[in-house]
Amino acid sequence: MKKFLSNNLFLKIMSLVSAILVWFIVMGIVKPIIYDQTRVDLNLENQDTFISRGQVFELGDIKSVSISYDVRTDQASQVKTEHFYAYVDANDYNLQSASSIPVHLEIDKDIQNLITNVRIEPQVVNVATDALSSKNFDITIQSYGNLPLGKILGPITLNPESVYVNGPEKEVEQIHSVAISIDLSHSINNFSGTSKLLFLDKNNNVLILPNTYPAIEEIAYTAMIYETKSISINALVTGEVASGYTYIGTVINKERLTVSAPRNILENLYSIDLPEININNLDTTTQYSFEISKLLPNGVKYNGLDTQIIVLVSIVDSELLNSADDSGTETTTQGDRRLIDSFTSNIIIAPKASSSETNIK
Repeated sequence: MKKFLSNNLFLKIMSLVSAILVWFIVMGIVKPIIYDQTRVDLNLENQDTFISRGQVFELGDIKSVSISYDVRTDQASQVKTEHFYAYVDANDYNLQSASSIPVHLEIDKDIQNLITNVRIEPQVVNVATDALSSKNFDITIQSYGNLPLGKILGPITLNPESVYVNGPEKEVEQIHSVAISIDLSHSINNFSGTSKLLFLDKNNNVLILPNTYPAIEEIAYTAMIYETKSISINALVTGEVASGYTYIGTVINKERLTVSAPRNILENLYSIDLPEININNLDTTTQYSFEISKLLPNGVKYNGLDTQIIVLVSIVDSELLNSADDSGTETTTQGDRRLIDSFTSNIIIAPKASSSETNIK
């Protein structure tokens, strides 16, 4: 055995070396080293010093950097963008020198042995400081989605109702309003949730402001879902018109109102009463207006766009009335007719009163 090992020792050593070289060559062909790269966002670190001085530290035009490296082909898929963390350190900023500071890179330990020749581009970036602005905004609501038939959105309560927004002055100045977005799709009952805040410009477009942030990230809300119902209108006319004049009737510009409220309130609501209209000593046709919101019970909401109920009480000269009856002509004056025609098609015309008190429904 000893003789076998010692014979042609040099040739045997050379054979072993050759085998090892061939193995490396083969491995280099089968699993070659390749160049790869990725791009990551730049982060800001240690801004507290500037915030305490009423300033904010922010990036210039460059918001991300390119990272390149060498990796074996069979291990390339193990390297992900999230394995790299690039940042600039506010402590590197010197007010007395240029505004360029170095970019730092941290590599996840899970891939540190898989990559070599790591390079970052650019290696320095421009930064700046700006005055720190803080502004309070009332939170508005944007809703989307369709409620089921017969349902309508009631009041929405927010907690909190306003929020402070902090950031560079030039970014905060762009904000016209702060809102949350709520999905109403298929909601049949009251519901609650949370929503992230949106920064909006004057055209209600969402703003992306990388260095501006609200004091509270999410807002809690509770949305009430109301049911709808059509109710009638009751008008009461009392009193005696002036001597020599005749009460002809009353016209209301609406026959019914569509209102919404929680189910327990609507169950027993069928009509609303207008304030009593007293026609004592009236000698001309008179128009009355009533604010709808003031006539509804608490918790009930009117669904229309107009805001008033208009009542027209028609009164004519008795002599004109008698002459019109004799000739078979119209009993109301031309002015009364124009007023009536200006109302909507949904009107109630009271019959000629047989006494001084009429209840119109």
